[in-house]
Amino acid sequence: MAAESREVSAYERVGWLLRQWRLMSPDADLRKLQPFAEVLAQHGHRADASRVSRWESGRLRVPESVLTSYEEILGLPRAGLTALCEGIARSWGARPPARSVAVSDEMLAAAFSAVQGAAVEGVDWFEWAGCLAAADAVPESQVDALDALIHQLVSEASRANGLALVTRFEALRRLIEVPHLQARTMRAVGGQVIDPDAQATLVPVVLIADVRAEKAVNTLISLLTQPSAQLQLGATWGLHRKLSRHEVTPASMAALEAQLAQIIFDGSNEGALLRISPLLEVLPQPTADRLRGLRPQLFPTRPRGVAGSATNRATLLATAVRGATARIEAFTGREVDPVGRAIIEDAYNATSHDVRHQSALVLARSPYAAALGEVLVEQTQPNRCFDGAPGVLPYLVSKAERDCLITRLGLPGVDLRQTLIALAHVPGGPAPGVGELVDHADLGVAAAALFAAGMQQDPILSVLAKDRSRSPGMRAGARWWLAQGGRVDDLRVV
Repeated sequence: MAAESREVSAYERVGWLLRQWRLMSPDADLRKLQPFAEVLAQHGHRADASRVSRWESGRLRVPESVLTSYEEILGLPRAGLTALCEGIARSWGARPPARSVAVSDEMLAAAFSAVQGAAVEGVDWFEWAGCLAAADAVPESQVDALDALIHQLVSEASRANGLALVTRFEALRRLIEVPHLQARTMRAVGGQVIDPDAQATLVPVVLIADVRAEKAVNTLISLLTQPSAQLQLGATWGLHRKLSRHEVTPASMAALEAQLAQIIFDGSNEGALLRISPLLEVLPQPTADRLRGLRPQLFPTRPRGVAGSATNRATLLATAVRGATARIEAFTGREVDPVGRAIIEDAYNATSHDVRHQSALVLARSPYAAALGEVLVEQTQPNRCFDGAPGVLPYLVSKAERDCLITRLGLPGVDLRQTLIALAHVPGGPAPGVGELVDHADLGVAAAALFAAGMQQDPILSVLAKDRSRSPGMRAGARWWLAQGGRVDDLRVV
């Protein structure tokens, strides 16, 4: 099985998602191309069955206004499809959906008012960023408030879940694309990345890769040796994107090789070695060979044991993908087409974080999210976990799986770290058993327990923040979560 399916274009993936929602409409007429095209025409679009077919097959880029009409006609959350489709396009290096750039003073004022209100949700941030990006300049009356708003957006994005993450993350990417807003945005991103007490840094680090400058590459390189696993992982993902897009200069390539050589030569941090290993697949071959040659024993040419064999892993992966596709087929009564299968495979197995992340988000925003959540809980059971499934689970887990995950915390052989990360993304408030695990001997498990407690705003945070018997890092982490707040979810559907 291929490591990822980039030959399936961004537009094909967007079209697949649109088609699934249309075919699952409770209105039988809307499931047919011509009646749906007529409804789109009533919304002011040039649409017929042929054009809808081209949008949904990926042969034609879908404008933002059409995506908005899909949301309205099919009863989907506003900006949900639009933000996700923008993200897919950016991650594949394709042009985002075409959108109107005409922004009046009244529209901009309304957008600022929305994000300065009492209840701000992802759609507000996403539309505010769109207005701000299209405007000629920031209104003088809002210049002083702008930095605080961007800092708030970065903080919320780092703790957001589901649709709340999609809309906020893409709002930040909209701002980064605009030259006069990029510096402000990256100051806010950098502020959270360098804060030694910050607990949710993965999203801000990944955003650094959206800046097309050598300074961004060098920043990511410097983060590879930071003690935080989130910083290391985010830096690896960002550098993977830069290398895949050939955005690393010879000077930065030399610096990257030196940094990776230091990590490999040391060889004592197994977690760091695992995190950087995907980079060796996208580095120039001579560079990758030199790095592997530093400590050949860390990169055996033959897998050790049957469980680690490529054949066995491929079999397990194929079984996991078949389980997911079979559940969708049972749900719809239709065979999953090649594009849908590629999206599922990429969610489980793509080497690129961008591809894996966007593919998992497509599944999470599809009509099949609940059914796939059930499959993933089955595929992540202790002692018979399928490759790739733990990474997809946090995207699709819901309140329905909460009790099962809580029970797992007390079972032998369970991957506590992955279970805690999944629980952090589940609605329902603090989960029993999480607080006790902050004392776990495995520091990775203890850090995941603090993350879950913070996302769920567990009462143990107040205890940890004041307990002088705890490490300074644990106390500071608990205080950060208390100050920033917990998981960000969007409740309003417009």
